[in-house]
Amino acid sequence: MKRILTIAIAIIVGTAITFAGDNTLTITKTSSTKAAVILKNVEPVAGLQFTIQASSNLVLQKPERSERTVSSDWTVASYIVNDTVVNVVIVSLSQTLFEAGAGMLLELAFAETDYSDESAIALVNVKVANPKAEKVSVDVENIRWNNAKPIAQEEEDFFELVPNYPNPFNPETRISYVLKKPAHVKLTVYDIQGREIECLVDKDHNAGEYTERWNALESRRNLASGIYFAQLLVDGHSVTQKMMLAK
Repeated sequence: MKRILTIAIAIIVGTAITFAGDNTLTITKTSSTKAAVILKNVEPVAGLQFTIQASSNLVLQKPERSERTVSSDWTVASYIVNDTVVNVVIVSLSQTLFEAGAGMLLELAFAETDYSDESAIALVNVKVANPKAEKVSVDVENIRWNNAKPIAQEEEDFFELVPNYPNPFNPETRISYVLKKPAHVKLTVYDIQGREIECLVDKDHNAGEYTERWNALESRRNLASGIYFAQLLVDGHSVTQKMMLAK
């Protein structure tokens, strides 16, 4: 047990680098809403520590074990600092090792709160230890993708979704939007997993300013505290904003 604790401490504080090689820690998209952390190691690895950091337009969920950590031999501890930062420690208390090979350590879901020129998820503060509790040199590969709106700026200008108020809220918030020309409007609330919670508006509107009230207690579901999304769909164009329910 003392040896395992030494490995865990070495991951956190780091010691002398013992070797360099083709070791890589990669984060990559596995779907439009999921990303995976993949370890390729040419030498045995006893444990890892790293931070998953996303651009501000993404919301990260808690990482789930994958093929290389699914065994109960591995302790996977994750702490969500905020919706774009997750700290992770992976260590074995039974002296299990990641033998040379490659495969997924973790998979995590993410949601995009709005469109921007680019989205990114990065691995930072990476520390990897070998069985001697020595720091291992690892190349890190991150992901970035273009996520620009597929409509011209002049088309976007005919409507606006105003940030909800209050935010955070409990249990009620007001969602406002502005139309500069007549249009069909659909305003929908979703949870962080993309499930529809409530459709607040689905009808034609004249130009003007509008405000809708959303009360989480009046929803058909027993809603927990956390992040929800208001999506405004106007004549086929959409914009989404993040809302925080704090009970």
